Amino acid sequence: MKILIIHSFFSSEGARGAEIIAQDTYKLLKEAGNEVYFFATDKPPYLEDAEWTKYFPIYYSKFTHKYFWNMEAQKNMELFLDAVKPDIVHVHGTHCLSYSIFKPIFDKKIPVVMTVHDTGVLCPVHFGWDTDKKLICRKCKGLNTIPCIIKNCVFTKKRLSSFNMAFANFLEKISGYNRKIEKFIVPSEALGNYIECKDIPKNKIEVIPNFLNKNFINKINNSDNREYFLYVGTLADYKGVNILLKVIQSLPIEIPFKIVGSGPDEEKYKSFVKENKIFNVEFTGNLDRESIIKYYKNSIALIVPSNYFEIFGMINLEAFAYSKPVIASKIGGIPEIVEHGKTGFLFEPANVGQLKDCILKYWNNKHLAAEHGKNGYNKVRNKYSEEKYLNDLTRLYNKVLRKDDNDTNI
Repeated sequence: MKILIIHSFFSSEGARGAEIIAQDTYKLLKEAGNEVYFFATDKPPYLEDAEWTKYFPIYYSKFTHKYFWNMEAQKNMELFLDAVKPDIVHVHGTHCLSYSIFKPIFDKKIPVVMTVHDTGVLCPVHFGWDTDKKLICRKCKGLNTIPCIIKNCVFTKKRLSSFNMAFANFLEKISGYNRKIEKFIVPSEALGNYIECKDIPKNKIEVIPNFLNKNFINKINNSDNREYFLYVGTLADYKGVNILLKVIQSLPIEIPFKIVGSGPDEEKYKSFVKENKIFNVEFTGNLDRESIIKYYKNSIALIVPSNYFEIFGMINLEAFAYSKPVIASKIGGIPEIVEHGKTGFLFEPANVGQLKDCILKYWNNKHLAAEHGKNGYNKVRNKYSEEKYLNDLTRLYNKVLRKDDNDTNI
């Protein structure tokens, strides 16, 4: 079968989040014997050299009219489809490409499935969370995107940015292309419940959890070398790093913490640590994958203090892969991965007292941390494997193409 995978980027360097899932899906399908292509912007270096990269539209880093509707991407997609003639198209992301790419696909009556990696199909700023009221926000449901502009929801709080994202989201909705997509793949029940609406009915939503690349999973369950608590991710308030630092401030100095990553609030956090004389926190900055793995291996547990709607959280699987339990906010899709009292602990978002108690439980009982880490290791190998993901995706492709639902060979 000919399968086309679409994401804004297919780079061999610095891939993260949805791009990693798109690339790993491409590799899995190719290894299974399928004829697989990818379409992206022309931002190099590519995952692999291919003759069809000549069709890739120009990548733009600054805001332009292409943000709303990229005519070059639309034209190049039409040429590309004529050249490769895929049987099915699997979309993972349209940023920098825009919804314009759907027009030639639907004109040629090629079936489309789309993996939803965030809340962007409803929420213009892809946030899906009212930080003031601490609840899921669906005010931009339907064609209405005015609340995004009024509330100035974008992270930077720049009114023009909120307007641009709201208008782009409005154009996507009035295009009607969401109604033509055969199936929406979501990694969690939480995200499926969020995006369900008139244009995306429940029967079009399929839950297929993300998977962890087998090369990332430690071959041996290793619960040794436990020394510190670990945070890995963007340094920003919406990720709850500010809450974590408040908790650290109230904990004994003997408990060490490593904070891996960078972000918009990094300098603010470093200043907070310095001004309050918090000596048990180390900021490592961004690290390569090999270095991050070493930090996983030597940690007591991973802390995921997110303060917004996390749709899945690959970081949880990465911790499990190295037998580390997870202390995480009870929000979005996280509770579907982290089982309270079995593979980690859950706490209410921004609840300083609960997060502190969770950290102390593992600090005072390393045996419990090791037990929960082992449970997480077994879970990631059984539930989030490449094999399971490939089988689930294969069945979905066959269903969309009206093949025998029991036929798993593509």
